[in-house]
Amino acid sequence: MEERKRHFPTFVLWLLVFAVSMLFLLVRCSSEVFIKGPPALSAAAEGVPVNWVMAPNVWNGQVREPEDLFLRYGREIGIPAQTAAGEAITIKLDGDVPDRAVLVEYALSPDGQSAFGGQQLLSEYPFYFDRRTGTITLPEPGEHPVRGYMLRCYWGENNCDYGMVVQILLE
Repeated sequence: MEERKRHFPTFVLWLLVFAVSMLFLLVRCSSEVFIKGPPALSAAAEGVPVNWVMAPNVWNGQVREPEDLFLRYGREIGIPAQTAAGEAITIKLDGDVPDRAVLVEYALSPDGQSAFGGQQLLSEYPFYFDRRTGTITLPEPGEHPVRGYMLRCYWGENNCDYGMVVQILLE
């Protein structure tokens, strides 16, 4: 009696390939959805580092109390960065580029407090990153030489605020 060779069923092979592919996809997607934390940010004006403070608002489902970034900046860093009008501040993210970012500019007093009791909004506009790098060009100081900049970045449901205080000097 002749023994027949049993071939490995093709559908089992396809099922195995499908299962491994789905497992890879599941791991890849879940790592993007649950980002460990907001990416670090660095900023520099003409090569000189500019300090930032960070406050996650909503991260992986955890909602945090809103925080005044400029008061925090005053407590933790103190002295505003001094830069000349017209200089570009280059901002670099160490992680994924956000889906959307908004830059908000406020008038402040030198200690990081609002210049008028409440925060005075000077402007708000979309901010764009080109391969993890973006720039802000500082305006003339005018009536408000000390400005607070808040960059709010969104990664899906996650969002985080980055804030800095800059004293704009005449050229």
